[in-house]
Amino acid sequence: MELARAVTVAMDEVGPVHAIVAHSIGGAATTYALSRAASVRPAGAPAPRLVFIAPPISAVRYTQHFAKLLGIDEAVRRRMVARLEARYGVPLADLDALSAAPRMNAPLFVVHDRDDREVSFEAGAALAAFVAGARGWCTAAPHIIPRLTARHAVDRALIASPSKIPAMRHLFRCGAPSRTLDPTMKSPGLFRLIGLLLGAAAACGTSSNPQQMASGTGGAGGSQPDGSGGASSTGGAGGAGGQAEATWPTGCAEQPASIRTEGAIVELAFELVLGGAPFLFGEPNVAPGGSTVTPLNIRFYVSHAALIGADGDLVPVDIVGPEGAATPYGVHFYNAEDPGSATLRLRAPAGSYEGVSFVWGLHQACNVSRPEANVAPLSEASQMTWPHTGYLFLRYEGNVAPPAEGEGGSGDPDGETATVPPAVHMGGNLREDLAPRVEVRGALSVPASGSTGKVVRVVMDEVFGGATADIDLTGYVPPPGPVGDELYAGERLRRGLPDLTVFAFDP
Repeated sequence: MELARAVTVAMDEVGPVHAIVAHSIGGAATTYALSRAASVRPAGAPAPRLVFIAPPISAVRYTQHFAKLLGIDEAVRRRMVARLEARYGVPLADLDALSAAPRMNAPLFVVHDRDDREVSFEAGAALAAFVAGARGWCTAAPHIIPRLTARHAVDRALIASPSKIPAMRHLFRCGAPSRTLDPTMKSPGLFRLIGLLLGAAAACGTSSNPQQMASGTGGAGGSQPDGSGGASSTGGAGGAGGQAEATWPTGCAEQPASIRTEGAIVELAFELVLGGAPFLFGEPNVAPGGSTVTPLNIRFYVSHAALIGADGDLVPVDIVGPEGAATPYGVHFYNAEDPGSATLRLRAPAGSYEGVSFVWGLHQACNVSRPEANVAPLSEASQMTWPHTGYLFLRYEGNVAPPAEGEGGSGDPDGETATVPPAVHMGGNLREDLAPRVEVRGALSVPASGSTGKVVRVVMDEVFGGATADIDLTGYVPPPGPVGDELYAGERLRRGLPDLTVFAFDP
């Protein structure tokens, strides 16, 4: 916030600003400052040209990265965030550069190194993708450019001729660099390069057909009615065959159209278990390997629910609230901190079924929606937002203590074990529908009216086992920002779901 205020004060003091060169968190600060200043910019005042070098996009993700580096647990990180928000009077989620960038109304040129270990290249690419007409350039530069002052760069930009900067045909132009930036920051050639970049920024806005960054991953279970993209196993996860006549509403409306207006209510009560015993939230639980696990955050979405017919066909059903009305966006949000969220309610037609099927996460229409414009459970307050890649489908965090000496099991001095990860974040991306469809197999009889119910166990042994399994992650494209082990754990779980039984009816 101090940096953003400094940018605003500097612009007010010096008058119309020709250009701003910002590195790393300076780019985020400039984005926030300009997004707020755009609405009060004097009439006719030109927007400054912008060059961002290795810009991050999420303050929340950076607090997570900071906590990971210092070994701070999730509860302490949350208190830190709460104090920061109270001090500055701004929710950290409001500092998300992807939300603020479109409001800058300024030409943007992004420079980012493909192998940047401090701020991932995908962060710069994501920011460029969210600003109309923005362009970018890949480099082989280190993440240590802050020693270059904006003053010198702007001075060079003022004498650079924009007409000499070739128009770029792609959002990000990558390839073998013609010059490697000097890490000593003393090379005059570096100033010439930054000057040329500012000249390129002056020409921004003429790009056509921007090339989006491709991202592809494989995975378990598609979320379409026919279960395309998923494999099925008894009691496990995957897509079921067949196509029912009724189907889920298209899009992601806050008040979705009902699939049916009559039917009984099927109540499915989620119960977390570990080693066959209840997995108590916020309390120490002994894992089968002897370690002690204290869950601190467990949240997940359920969408596109269906019953499984005797012939394997899916019968789409409505997800409803306690009063029988469709839930916002037709999704259910499980939050271990809220006991009332433990029950998933479905409005279903009478009949005998072989089980229940649902998307464990959000179907793509909701996954690509913007949380700042949504109400609960898809608002930013859900703590499930994921910059530039939609939402988290599952969020788990906890403390893990190794077995006491002499008790056996596998542990390490850091309190983590090979079988119980401290965090699992499973999600998808904006370009592919990667939300897995899971099945809960077992006889289910639905009456013509009234209600019926079953207990559905959420087997945390399977969640932890899938998150730590030896799974090939070839093709996985992580979200922008610092990438923690929790993301890889989530992707291993997502890909391994066809061989797991995460959800099962209580015997």
